Amino acid sequence: MSLFAFVWLIPIIWTISISFRPENAIQADLTQLVPIPFTTEHWQFIVSDGRVIQWFTNSLIVATTRTVLQLIICSLAAYSFARIPFPGRRYVFMFALIGLMVPGQATFIPVYLLFSDLHLLNTFYALIIPGIASSFAVFLLVQFFRNIPIEL
Repeated sequence: MSLFAFVWLIPIIWTISISFRPENAIQADLTQLVPIPFTTEHWQFIVSDGRVIQWFTNSLIVATTRTVLQLIICSLAAYSFARIPFPGRRYVFMFALIGLMVPGQATFIPVYLLFSDLHLLNTFYALIIPGIASSFAVFLLVQFFRNIPIEL
């Protein structure tokens, strides 16, 4: 377990170490964890730049909205697949899982063109809408609902 924690923490420690190096020394000696010379110029730039707070706020809005909407929509779909018997339920569920076989990169251009036609580029909607209905989330939630006893 310690080895796993060590392997997991090394990239984080290394990234933080790189952030305290001067610009011209970033690529100099990549094996050195303690930066010499030590500088906080990158951190001062981040703190002094007012846009960072706006970027953080935007990320928080998009992530929270997308997560909440995805949980609501995917939970409703998953519950219906797991608990409500209807004709063709298995086939509809398998059709919904086909989305797992399509790589996300294959949908970038069609989604971009769709949002361009809808005049939604450079909006929060363009970041939130594509992730609301997720085949993977439906799959996970179906398995979750199937493990809950019906008596509850």
